[in-house]
Amino acid sequence: MTEVKKNLTPTEIHKKTDVPIRTISQWQSQKIIPKSAEIGDIIKAILAHKDKRIEELIESRNNNSDDELTAANIALRWEQYRKEKLANDEKEGTLVLASEVGMVWAKVIMAIKLKLSVIPAKMAYRLLEQTNYQTVKGLLDQEIQEVSSELGSDNFADSVGNSEADSDLIDSEA
Repeated sequence: MTEVKKNLTPTEIHKKTDVPIRTISQWQSQKIIPKSAEIGDIIKAILAHKDKRIEELIESRNNNSDDELTAANIALRWEQYRKEKLANDEKEGTLVLASEVGMVWAKVIMAIKLKLSVIPAKMAYRLLEQTNYQTVKGLLDQEIQEVSSELGSDNFADSVGNSEADSDLIDSEA
């Protein structure tokens, strides 16, 4: 009969199990596997440890899926809250849609363009009579100041959003 050796070194255990020597030493110091036992008992301890690690990984994976589900629920609830807040802000008038802002800006720019494009036609005959550079410059400066102050007035700002006022603006400038 062959004698069974009870005090196997980490190197001898490594040769029989292919578990790294360093891991065997750590497991022995952590009492995962016994320091002095038959190889069969050591292998059983290693297998039990591996089974336990697999169960821990499965449980961890299940917990992570619960965490992922919780995170997804939080993200969904946040998105629903954000949507409701935007809808409420729009109803209350504290939120303006970008498309509406774009339309108003287009009207403002068109109104400014119309006001400025009328200046040459309006001033041409008055400037034709002038021979003095300073007088021509003064008349142009005066007209530009009048148009600028009109563009900056509350009446102009109020009239831009009003489509009837836009047509009045176009008619009055032409």
